[in-house]
Amino acid sequence: MNKRFNLIFIIILFLNSISGFGQKTPLWSYKNNNQPAIISYNLLDSIFETAKSFLKTKYVYGGCSEKGFDCSGLIYYVFQKHNILLSRSADALSKIGSKIIFEDIKEGDLLFFKSRDMNSNRIGHVSLVIGKTENSFQMIHSTNRGVVIDVYNEIKYYQDRFLFAKRFLKTNG
Repeated sequence: MNKRFNLIFIIILFLNSISGFGQKTPLWSYKNNNQPAIISYNLLDSIFETAKSFLKTKYVYGGCSEKGFDCSGLIYYVFQKHNILLSRSADALSKIGSKIIFEDIKEGDLLFFKSRDMNSNRIGHVSLVIGKTENSFQMIHSTNRGVVIDVYNEIKYYQDRFLFAKRFLKTNG
């Protein structure tokens, strides 16, 4: 009986030790949200290309796959593809990184918007800045039109609902 117990115990220890086998340690996790994710410009470009590969993918409420995305599902999925683990909801995403002023928004920043209720400051939408011009920026997001790239100052709907921007990425170099 005692030998059987020891054998079972050894098997359990062995299985526990290999259970993480083949899993990559994340490059960055939202659980370390006090420190920015330090990435290369090449990785940032690769993140943008991954996001763009989903252009025209349909909007699905709660969607987080190539079959369809909601706004935070797209952000979560794209970054996960690059081993950067983010929270799944727009509200939880709003708690990572540091707030930045509107004039300092740059590529890689997350933008947060009110829900349809203009009287609420509840977060209802998130997008990723993928391009910057002197007067505006491009953002990729999942909307009722599917995954699209919009120019911020061309769409009053988002201008009226903008709450704040957050930065959790820092490029090295």
